[in-house]
Amino acid sequence: MHGPAMADVTGTILVTVTDPSSAAVPGVKVTLNTADTGLTRTTTTDTKGSYELLAVPVGEDYMLGVELKGFRRSVQSGKPFNSTPSI
Repeated sequence: MHGPAMADVTGTILVTVTDPSSAAVPGVKVTLNTADTGLTRTTTTDTKGSYELLAVPVGEDYMLGVELKGFRRSVQSGKPFNSTPSI
């Protein structure tokens, strides 16, 4: 006998990339990856410096890197979703 199937729980990451003067930066390469599952997502910021990563699995450790020629590469790591879903 099997228990009920558990759905994959995912979230969305929405971010705006800005420079030191707080101006939005378009055309930035954004890479999200995790060693937990091998997931890698790459996108580019839009004209407002924003990007959206959809259906990102919850509960994994991620590394998020942003890079653009002429700027220092920035990397952050951790769990972007800090709440536990309830059923």
